Amino acid sequence: MWASHSESPLQADELCHALAVERGYRDLNAQSVPSIKTLLGCCLGLVSVEAPSSTVRLVRFTLQEYLTQTPGLFHTPHAMIAEVCLTYLSFRSIMKLEFLPYTRSPAPILSYASRHWVTHARWGFNENVKPLVCSLLGVYDRNISDRLFLWNIMSNLSPESWRPGFTGLHCAAYHGFSEIMVDLLDKKQWNPNVVDLEGNTAIM
Repeated sequence: MWASHSESPLQADELCHALAVERGYRDLNAQSVPSIKTLLGCCLGLVSVEAPSSTVRLVRFTLQEYLTQTPGLFHTPHAMIAEVCLTYLSFRSIMKLEFLPYTRSPAPILSYASRHWVTHARWGFNENVKPLVCSLLGVYDRNISDRLFLWNIMSNLSPESWRPGFTGLHCAAYHGFSEIMVDLLDKKQWNPNVVDLEGNTAIM
């Protein structure tokens, strides 16, 4: 499912950590992270790991076509991936991380989750995904995924220019998440005049 529905190729350590994420837990259980040998064994030869990049890929393009064109094969794949990404970003260990853009993250799937949770949540939006989105956006300006998202969309952003301001309300508005906007406004008193790095309010 991950190999055929991910938004960008995953490295082996990213996929192994993704498979260890359990919804409802406050942190990752390191003992639940499978080895790449176990992972490949469970895939029965349908998945390979490319050297030297350690990228996980399906062994044939025709297999990719089959998996993406057979909608009933996986039950709500994008919703499941969104749940993993959102749960991971809410882990206590992730919330404690500092924004260090020029160094490799000690949390393998942090970059993927920060960049792509929105896409998966859009494709698989349901009643399981919605509260996880609201929970993350409620503290978004204090979450490292906020910094990573801005780092990816703003090429001129430097660590020295960083300042808080891109709130969960900004994020929901930026992505056009109207259902989430309503929920966020119902559950929290937001300051509509808070501006982001470019001086934009959420409405702007």
